Amino acid sequence: MLNTGGPNINLNRYRIGFDLDNTLIDYAPAFPEILEQHGFDPQLSRDEVRQLLQSTDGNDFVWQEIQSKIYTIGLKKAQIARGALECISFLQESECEVFVVSHKTKTTQPRFGGVELHSLVHNWLENSEIPINFEINQNLYFRDSLEAKVQQIQTLKLDLFVDDLHEVVNHSNFPRKTLGWHYTPGKLNQDKNLLAGDFFELVRYLNNES
Repeated sequence: MLNTGGPNINLNRYRIGFDLDNTLIDYAPAFPEILEQHGFDPQLSRDEVRQLLQSTDGNDFVWQEIQSKIYTIGLKKAQIARGALECISFLQESECEVFVVSHKTKTTQPRFGGVELHSLVHNWLENSEIPINFEINQNLYFRDSLEAKVQQIQTLKLDLFVDDLHEVVNHSNFPRKTLGWHYTPGKLNQDKNLLAGDFFELVRYLNNES
């Protein structure tokens, strides 16, 4: 949770970027069914399953297969993250420029069918309620490594970037002129050196509210 007031920000032409998976897109509704297909308790959280598999599956293959299903067939049940629509509407009203930068390979691994990922998620965005026309390599960027993602954030000269992964906003090459926002809905901020919170807290921060 954010426990500090917002800065004095001029939002006109403010450039803000968002991660996609598990930030703008909430896959939680798809997770229980996919877990059941692999013999897991459907009530387990994503983090609990990942920790369990990392301790028992030395090659991480099962977790990779689960991830592959979540980001393909799971899109059918995925939802816009809570508060994201309100946040983006606020940004549009404030005349901000909105971008998406995602660490996503072009296809799933061959052993998981080699399913094309970029067009799948682009179509999901187009059919969602998000009131922005996203075009690949204009305001929607897919990069195949964490390092390339961080470089794209720098290239875009973003004022702020929102990501659910601590290793992105705390990356050694994360641009110094870009504020990192750790998207942590329902969780306490474990790193007091980072801005953190959900989308409602982000709006309050940008709106200069304490």
